[in-house]
Amino acid sequence: MVKYYNDMRRCVSLDRSVLREKLVNDNDYFERMKIGVVPLCQGAGATLVATSTSKLLSGNKNIKVTFVEIVKEKDIGSKYTYDSLGIDKRFAGRNFNDLFQLNLLGKTTRGITNIDDGINWILHKPKVNKTENKNGKESNTEGNFDNYRIINNAPGDVIICDFEIHSQMMELLPDMDALIVVIDPMPSSLLAGFQTLAYCKSLEEKGHRIFWVVNKYNGGINRRELHQFLKLKELHYIPFIKADELYSAEYNCMLPVCGRQIKIALENTLNKIIKSIFG
Repeated sequence: MVKYYNDMRRCVSLDRSVLREKLVNDNDYFERMKIGVVPLCQGAGATLVATSTSKLLSGNKNIKVTFVEIVKEKDIGSKYTYDSLGIDKRFAGRNFNDLFQLNLLGKTTRGITNIDDGINWILHKPKVNKTENKNGKESNTEGNFDNYRIINNAPGDVIICDFEIHSQMMELLPDMDALIVVIDPMPSSLLAGFQTLAYCKSLEEKGHRIFWVVNKYNGGINRRELHQFLKLKELHYIPFIKADELYSAEYNCMLPVCGRQIKIALENTLNKIIKSIFG
């Protein structure tokens, strides 16, 4: 099954073109503030917020941005940011470095970059094959990597960490300089995210900087019940974004925030958070 999947993966592609804004300042990277973007539950929209924050920050030529995808493992059927952004198209004719595989092999990842659209991308490449780790043991290339090492070896002035919910996430969050917690206001999603909500609240009580973002905000929400459940002093809001805007961005291998309507929906809230983080 694994061999069949890998053989098929090499043959499968979508005939997408890449629409992008002019590249910004693709020079060497330096160090660094770490910003974690955390979904209250899976599907809350953390990747949208993380990629959009990265793109808005990359517009400042004095800030060098690295985006790191933090997951525990992926399996057949998992969605990849690599695919949603059309990285194979973006890096056509040049190499995309698989830092997670290098990490598993015990090789250094320090200073290695994948720069496109003014952002250094550290992403998981779609694969399920096995490789040998530095101890000579067989390991799945989508698990057992050291996210802490990946994050702290990542070059850049700002490291945007896009978190997927998993047990190791809780260990990594206290190391972030700021957190953006993304909330899906659907009642079932709020209930699913209660443990993450409680943990992030405990970090805030200890002095960690946390920005709470309600994504997919729409007229069907009972705002009183939402506030009563969350019990948070300050919330930021992102309006519900029409599906056709998001689909169009992905079919064009475009960062969603580069789409006109999506940018209108996102930029005021995210720029306000960016301004608060950087003073």
